[in-house]
Amino acid sequence: MSSVIIIALIYLLLMTIFRSVNICFNSYKLYKAYGYKEISCIKLLPIFKNEYLKKYDKAISKLYKIIENTNKELELCYIHMGSLFENMGNLYGASENFEKALEINNYNKELIYKIDRVNYNIASTLIYEGKAQEALDFLLKVSHHEEGRSTSSTLNNISWAYNEIKDYEHSLEYSNYGLEKEEDDYYLLTNKGNALFGLERNEEALEAYNKAIELAPEDYPFGWYGRGITNYCLGNYEEGEKAFKKYLEIKEEKDGYYYLLKCLHEQSKFDEKIEVIDRFIESRCDLPWSYNIKGDTLCFLNKFHKAIECFDKAIELEPEYADAYYNKCRIFCDFNVIDGALSMLKKAVEFDRRYIEVASEDELLNKIRVYREYYDIVNLK
Repeated sequence: MSSVIIIALIYLLLMTIFRSVNICFNSYKLYKAYGYKEISCIKLLPIFKNEYLKKYDKAISKLYKIIENTNKELELCYIHMGSLFENMGNLYGASENFEKALEINNYNKELIYKIDRVNYNIASTLIYEGKAQEALDFLLKVSHHEEGRSTSSTLNNISWAYNEIKDYEHSLEYSNYGLEKEEDDYYLLTNKGNALFGLERNEEALEAYNKAIELAPEDYPFGWYGRGITNYCLGNYEEGEKAFKKYLEIKEEKDGYYYLLKCLHEQSKFDEKIEVIDRFIESRCDLPWSYNIKGDTLCFLNKFHKAIECFDKAIELEPEYADAYYNKCRIFCDFNVIDGALSMLKKAVEFDRRYIEVASEDELLNKIRVYREYYDIVNLK
């Protein structure tokens, strides 16, 4: 056997030994970190080896056997099990095992914090996925409100979920519960504002949003959104404009642009409205909505040819965009282009039958109501 092969074999043997020693060393560190004392490290070593190697399924399987065959340190075992589930991304499994540990020792504040964090992440994910009712069912099951153990973040998520399903009375109830625990929680104040807004108690909602803004860090956008939409609904368009501008400095988002544009429109700030739309188009040029609203605004500035170009761009991006066809119909009516107006109305009605009623109430369309083709269009089946 050549010396090169011998050296290679020795190297592999040393590396194997080093790896084995390293795994054992880190397994012992995990043992100490969890705080086990009554169950020996030797007995738990296979679990910690798999945990260190991120083979969480195997570690969980072996830990289950420990739990089945011992009555020692069960609180620690369940906490350990919860951590393994959390590490593998199974938050429901983590929550379930942390709860089992808490049943053994319900004074463990650190464990309450762990449960709260896991449950918060479960519920937040569900709500962001559009599963607010599922989040609510889960939270009401694990909240322990009767025992007074519900944290402000859990109550906030319950309030949030109720807002998402438009049950504003219950949302307000839970946000108030949360604020009794933590009166300066700006998330709870925002959800309280959202509930009050949903109940059309706009002045009270505005108070909640304003307080949330005072308490929140500068990069928290949702208080500003609430202040903006509430002021808009109260007819305070200038205050709404300021709030939505601040919101958009923090969070570039379509709804923020939409309501800023509405605030500007109500103040007849059409030139500034065009500037805002252009900024939106520059960042998200593929949305037909932006071209449609720009075209509509250009009509108020009597720039009809440019408006038609915008409506055509919206239709290019979304060939079934009924709003743009209807807006072109109105311009053609204004300029007595009868065939064009009828053609555009037909397209609008084909793609959205709502425009049958809209057309019937639009005085600008009186010019084409004298034609039989108009009635053929609005009676389309």
